[in-house]
Amino acid sequence: MPRLSLPPLWLRPLIIVVLILGIFFRFVNIDRKVFWHDEVHTALWISGYNISQARAQIFTGQVIDISAIQKFQTINPDKNIISTIVSLATNDPHHPPFYYLLTRVWVQVFGDSVTSLRVPSAIISLCVLPLAYWFCRELFHSSLVAWLAVSFFAVSPFQILYAQEAREYSLLMFMTLLVNIIFLIALRRQNFSSWAIYTISLTTSYYTSIFSIPIALGQGVYTLIQNKFKPNQITINHGITGLISIVLFSPWLGVMIKYRDVIDKANAWRDGKPFIWQEMVQIWGLNISTNVADIFLDINHISNYIFPLAFAGLLAYAIYFLIKTTEQKVWLILIILLLSPVIYPIVPDIFMGTVVSSVSRYFIA
Repeated sequence: MPRLSLPPLWLRPLIIVVLILGIFFRFVNIDRKVFWHDEVHTALWISGYNISQARAQIFTGQVIDISAIQKFQTINPDKNIISTIVSLATNDPHHPPFYYLLTRVWVQVFGDSVTSLRVPSAIISLCVLPLAYWFCRELFHSSLVAWLAVSFFAVSPFQILYAQEAREYSLLMFMTLLVNIIFLIALRRQNFSSWAIYTISLTTSYYTSIFSIPIALGQGVYTLIQNKFKPNQITINHGITGLISIVLFSPWLGVMIKYRDVIDKANAWRDGKPFIWQEMVQIWGLNISTNVADIFLDINHISNYIFPLAFAGLLAYAIYFLIKTTEQKVWLILIILLLSPVIYPIVPDIFMGTVVSSVSRYFIA
């Protein structure tokens, strides 16, 4: 990690205040937020039970005691880590197991209350801050840019939301930054140890979330563009490490293929629903703009149309400014990293929505 440089004197009071707020927001009322659907599943997988076991014992047609439900939200001493992996594989295979195994170990030590389940995400979210600093120093060689990035991550509503949720998304942010840092180091040093560490981190990111795959593909595209699509030592090294990481992830890929019907059922909510461009663009805009501000208004409120448009304009200018003021190797990787994880969920939305809508209209007509 590069040597820590203090921000400019005029900026230090603001940085200190923002960091304090970032820490405060990640832990305040962490036990009082709604324990929602996805977190219930997290507790279920960690407990080692599966959905069929829960349904068989809960949906009996009889009035049951609350303890019958809580049984599936707490650690079962008769089940172990293997039970957690099996539960995920057979019930939720599109969520790889790394986060759930870490959280399982955590709750075995610190208890399985709602607070305990969420604290790992909050701690990991805090660990994202030094990685944001490191990534920006690696890319821009600027202490000012790095500290501004840390400030942004500290109080971003999007980051704070997932910091208080018992899901893997804070860990995904951590791994995304770490993989990109090691990627830049490997490109610069071009030695065996840096590529080996990159392979390990990339594999770990796959086992954290399948959303790491488009990030890895984006890095591959960046390497090819920077080397003008020519086979040289850099592209070969990157290709080998990418291949090894996929091979190491292949056991879980096999699980996803074996239980692909479970994944299809999880995505069945969109089946038959008409694709409405206005609604989807609005949702995409809100998902992106909440990185900066979340105004907590009804989704159809006029401000929820205006703010994403304003943010899109600001983002477009930022990209323009970035291209005009930095080298290609800097702006190119940032644009690729901006687009690759966004395209991954948006393209299926468009494809599935438009195809399903078109087919439905054809048969109805």
